[in-house]
Parts: sequence; structure tokens; C-alpha cells
Amino acid sequence: MKQLRSIKRQALHAFKLDFFHPVSGDQMSFSSDFPEDMELTIKELSGNTLDKKTINNLAFPDIKV
Repeated sequence: MKQLRSIKRQALHAFKLDFFHPVSGDQMSFSSDFPEDMELTIKELSGNTLDKKTINNLAFPDIKV
């Protein structure tokens, strides 16, 4: 739990953001891997059984509404 205690901020991460641009109306989509400190924390909590690719695939799949 050493890594978890080392995070000195809220452990929040937006893996993917989708929205319509307020002026153009274009659909905007942005995605990002977990920050390194969160990746290391997830790895530690998993008992060091997860690699970077697996950790970054933990996000929810696309949901169409």
C-alpha cells in the first residue's frame, strides 16, 4: 500500500471524454492511458500481476446511447 499512500491528489482519471463542440457541433473524443502513479498503484493492488496493457484495458467498453 506504499504506492497508494504516495498519491498526494485525488485518484481520479477520465479514460475517455466524448462531447459535442459547443460552437461547431462536431463530436469531440479524447482518450488517455492511466497516469503513471495510478498505473503503479493498480499494479501494486493487483499483487504486481497486471502489466501496462492490461491495466489500460480496464476502462469500460464504449456504450452507445
